[in-house]
Amino acid sequence: MYCKIIIWFISIIFCGSVIVAQEIQWADHVDFQHNNYGTQNWSGKQALGKPDALPYGTTSPKAFRLNSYATFGTLIVSFDRPQKVRQVIILESFGPGRITDIYLYDEKGKKFQVFKTNAKTLKRDYQTFCLRLQRTHYNVKKVELSINTSLQKGWCQIDAMGIADYDNQQLLREDLSKMGLTNYVEENSFTSKKEDLGFHINSSYSEIKPIISPDGKTLYFCRQNYPGNMNGKFDDQDIYYARWEYDEWSLAKNIGPPLNNQHPNGVSAVSADGNKVLLINRYQRGESGMDLNGVSIATRTRTGWSFPKQVHIKGYHNESKYADFYLSGNGKVLLMAIEQNDSYGDQDIYVSFLEDMNIWSQPVNIGSMINTGKAEFSPFLAADDKTLYFASEGHGGYGGSDIYYTQRTDDTWKNWTKPQNLGNQVNSKGWDAYYSIPASGDYAYFVHGKGTPKNPMNIYRIALPQELRPEPVILVKGKVYDVKNSKPVEATFYLEKDNLVEKTPIANTNPHNGAYSLIMPFDSNHSFKVKAEGFQTQFVKVDIAADNIYQEIEKDIFMERVVYNPVVKLNTIYFEEGKSVILPQSNDDLQEVVDLMVESPDYLIEISGHTDNRGSLHLKHQLSQARAAMIKDTLINAGIDPKRITTVAFGGTQPVANNEFESSRKFNRRVEVKIIR
Repeated sequence: MYCKIIIWFISIIFCGSVIVAQEIQWADHVDFQHNNYGTQNWSGKQALGKPDALPYGTTSPKAFRLNSYATFGTLIVSFDRPQKVRQVIILESFGPGRITDIYLYDEKGKKFQVFKTNAKTLKRDYQTFCLRLQRTHYNVKKVELSINTSLQKGWCQIDAMGIADYDNQQLLREDLSKMGLTNYVEENSFTSKKEDLGFHINSSYSEIKPIISPDGKTLYFCRQNYPGNMNGKFDDQDIYYARWEYDEWSLAKNIGPPLNNQHPNGVSAVSADGNKVLLINRYQRGESGMDLNGVSIATRTRTGWSFPKQVHIKGYHNESKYADFYLSGNGKVLLMAIEQNDSYGDQDIYVSFLEDMNIWSQPVNIGSMINTGKAEFSPFLAADDKTLYFASEGHGGYGGSDIYYTQRTDDTWKNWTKPQNLGNQVNSKGWDAYYSIPASGDYAYFVHGKGTPKNPMNIYRIALPQELRPEPVILVKGKVYDVKNSKPVEATFYLEKDNLVEKTPIANTNPHNGAYSLIMPFDSNHSFKVKAEGFQTQFVKVDIAADNIYQEIEKDIFMERVVYNPVVKLNTIYFEEGKSVILPQSNDDLQEVVDLMVESPDYLIEISGHTDNRGSLHLKHQLSQARAAMIKDTLINAGIDPKRITTVAFGGTQPVANNEFESSRKFNRRVEVKIIR
């Protein structure tokens, strides 16, 4: 009976918490008010509880207002039940638009600014203002408003202030509608204003397609019909780049050939290591120089960028004269904004997956949650591989095109959360698109303007609050050196996940200085493999802080050269007991030998089988011989020339550990690979 009562009590607590999370909690206490109109009517007390200053859109003593229609003031209210918050709801029952700052307080009194803007006069008489946040990591106890009517004069009234934790914004709208609250307006949590990047980046001509490198140190963008383009003003657009140095952007430079030519050029994505760029159009050698229907990839070399290599996408075609692309950080997912037969109208966003080296699957439309009857374009996938930013002319908004964000909910790439407008701190009555953020998520870069001579498109950035950043990742960076002489080494990196090494490389070192950077998700086991021709492969473990926040980790790697006649002990090659059948957990070590032979085609190896000394010497010799032969057959099946492999069996005649105890005897049951030339 006692256990049943406890279970019933816990169930009540659990259900109660769910109910709280899916309802609006209205303020119930005034903590502070400044420049309030009175102590009763129009005081802070009138902003407590549910909305009641009817009819909305008229002055009412049942709402809070300042003591003058041309002043500024503050109102702080608290809540009976501190809770996690995704929404702050404010009913501006008259004269809306004059709230300039919103702060949240946790239970210990720590203050967080979540919204900042300029006061404005709106055409509507009232509004139900909802500030969207990513769910707070703290319980919200208080909300503070700053109200300014000094420049935008008028009686601004606040009828009610609430907090909520709805995971479905549509459900919140429906609940507010049931309460008779219309004129619903959503804004994202921004505390800073967008800033023009200045004359080092922007010119009197249009700048578009900003792409920030994952480390936030290099900005690529395009200039349209600029005199400094390869073909001067008659060149539609060239690629330019600038570096973040001494706390400012350097003067932008034309990236030059082979990435720029007389045709339209543009960078669509930068790899995590900064050594690959995805480029619009398909580059061709010769006089034509370009096929405007497709996409290419260029790689950094010792002498500069390689000539771009065409990317092959099965069944690719585009019925629009425009196209945008984006390559995910792991190099396995290609997003594109094109028009095909199954498009909903104009450009839609599609996804394609890497099938083999430079071969991609047929594009798949990512669905009607994102795509509309008008253009969706400029897709950008954050480093978390879940958060997608894009521009749209079909989701409503403030101007010709607005920037939205959504999150992938499964691995089909067809199911997404409802796109959210980034709000009027980013979007405007003009044309806004091409949103790009580094792995840290600290700043967003985007294009704003009308594209006219008097109002060209320029590049802006805005600082992102924690609530609007994508899920955190780990950026690991450093240099790879030869341990003997400290010279830089050209190396390739592979992510280890779930104790298996992925086949697709995640990074390469810079061929000039051995520098590398790579992105690791928090759900991996934080280790990776480093391979370099002529060097021993290394497995590197990364120690991360416990907090689930973005981290940058510096880690230099020192590689040892492979020398002739080394013995590579394969202690993790497992066989069925007393048999020569290889167990599946041996695959990684065997792959290491295959990789070594492929990378060094001149190597000859000797495989030797060893056992412990228990049992028949003859049988032990046969078993060690059979196991060595099995490994040889495995390598041959992987494509290694059998002439490069010899086998030898030693049975139990060459122990490396004490045979008296099982704890040490197991080390004698081994297979060794010796490089003999």
